[in-house]
Amino acid sequence: MDQNAGFATCVNKYCPNAKVVYDLFHMVYNFGRLVISAIRLRLAYENKNKNNDNTYSLLKRSRFMLLTKNSNLSEDKKNKT
Repeated sequence: MDQNAGFATCVNKYCPNAKVVYDLFHMVYNFGRLVISAIRLRLAYENKNKNNDNTYSLLKRSRFMLLTKNSNLSEDKKNKT
């Protein structure tokens, strides 16, 4: 099931005995979007406050690298990690 709250509400209302199972795609997507991005940005701003501009810049622009499968990254991007 999609993670939209409206879907879960309807299922719980009209099918109270049904077990709600969320699909892997949305679980991985939300983990990357919410958890990894939040940690990445927190670390970036901590380094900005320490005047470590190189680390800040790398972390701020690293979302794609962190969310992409390693085998799909170019050699240049692999060397940045």
